[in-house]
Amino acid sequence: MGRRRLLRRRLDGRSAPMIKICPRCRRTFSGGTTCLRCQPEVALLDVAEPAVRRAFLRGDGELRTTIRTYYGARSAMLLQFVGILFGLAAGFALVRKAFSLVGWPRWSLTFAAALAAMVIPLATAFIGASVVHRFSRSCRNRPLRAADIRVVRRGEDSD
Repeated sequence: MGRRRLLRRRLDGRSAPMIKICPRCRRTFSGGTTCLRCQPEVALLDVAEPAVRRAFLRGDGELRTTIRTYYGARSAMLLQFVGILFGLAAGFALVRKAFSLVGWPRWSLTFAAALAAMVIPLATAFIGASVVHRFSRSCRNRPLRAADIRVVRRGEDSD
């Protein structure tokens, strides 16, 4: 029995757009059918489709690493957003509670609110960095060499 996948469906029955990637220049897109940068036009790969995974990702380690790193970075951005939101909400709630108190409890709760508004987003930033680190684990198999860096000037072909 294979793994069960949950697919998000639109009203018309098609699956919702996932990350699409250009096999030539490795840029990612959230939708569309062709790469906007490559000339001539190159069809984008939808990495959520099993046929694409079998045909392209198993043989191309660099493409697999690129996709894994992008998923990690997007997950980290989402964690950071939630951390900022919860940090500010916790700080605001503590400040509201502090205004109902007098004396040292008011100042200590105000200090705790400022600390929560700073520490919660900072903690999620470190957690997000570890998520990216874990998603890009395969990038660390070999060190980056100067030959691995591709520089493409405007108007030049990316291959």
